[in-house]
Amino acid sequence: SGMLMGNETVFLDAGTTAVQLAVALAKRQDCTFVTSSLSIANVLAAQNHQKFYLTGGNFLTVNEAFGGRLAANALSGLTFDIAFLCASAIDVDRRAISMVLEPYSEIQRMALSVSRRVYAIADYTKFKSSAFSITANFDGVITNRELDASMLAKCSKAGLEVILS
Repeated sequence: SGMLMGNETVFLDAGTTAVQLAVALAKRQDCTFVTSSLSIANVLAAQNHQKFYLTGGNFLTVNEAFGGRLAANALSGLTFDIAFLCASAIDVDRRAISMVLEPYSEIQRMALSVSRRVYAIADYTKFKSSAFSITANFDGVITNRELDASMLAKCSKAGLEVILS
């Protein structure tokens, strides 16, 4: 939550890592959150957060989230100060996030296009070439401390900020 200065509009992607992040960020009552994740909406509601939006769209049971064109269109008229995107795989060389399911990538591409800063959030095991559908050009990555030194060096060389949690 130190990445947020206050009064920001934040996009939280769907995924287990994003749910963990939402628990930490829900205390930021001064920020507005937008998500495609029903689980994250439930976390924010349970914390009595007053400023959050759920995209709607095609409900996907994987990650209990909404995806597809309808959900992406819901983001098209918005602007985010920061977006946190989940990943099935992170390709550091291409600065790309890959997703197994294409409807999630649609949401990510739209969030990426309307965000000032974009961070991938993923477990260290997700640092591999790619999955099915690609979202590119993120600013940094938030991952766990088990990320090995060679991958840290590779991220640094690619110009990616790495935040270990």
